[in-house]
Amino acid sequence: MACRVLGVSTSGYYEAQGRPPSALDIEGAYLLSAIRDISPYLLKAALARRWSAGAEARRGQPT
Repeated sequence: MACRVLGVSTSGYYEAQGRPPSALDIEGAYLLSAIRDISPYLLKAALARRWSAGAEARRGQPT
């Protein structure tokens, strides 16, 4: 079933399973790891900017 979905022969599928990861696979894994490492900091910075902008907007309003 998977071979039909992927459009490859059964022998081609199993041959590919035994190959080491390609340079593109390795680069993709590295980039994904880097994105996961920095994403919490990016989210924190974005939330801080949003909070700051909201505080600026509220500064001129009466409480």
